[in-house]
Amino acid sequence: CYVLKHVGNLDGRPDGLGQRVFERFFEACEIARFDGDKKLSYEREMITERDWRAIKECAREDGATEAKTQIARNLLRMGHASPDGGRGNRTLIKSDRKSSKGS
Repeated sequence: CYVLKHVGNLDGRPDGLGQRVFERFFEACEIARFDGDKKLSYEREMITERDWRAIKECAREDGATEAKTQIARNLLRMGHASPDGGRGNRTLIKSDRKSSKGS
């Protein structure tokens, strides 16, 4: 690929390479050219940003789990228990078969 072979000789982005993949590639090349202090600062900023994203995602997942738990509690409080006592459908099927054989 021309871009990979000649990236060291390019002063900027060639006109025909505006696609997102090339934009990301050139951004990575710019970061690779950072000097030691600037690179360290950039890496710290990226770690902080990734940490915040992970915290927000975890909070979102915890919120969804808590919402589901609260809904289940409300349904149980209203008397909407599962018909099989929470054991799964197989228990109902087995008990139905036993009772139909004895009839």
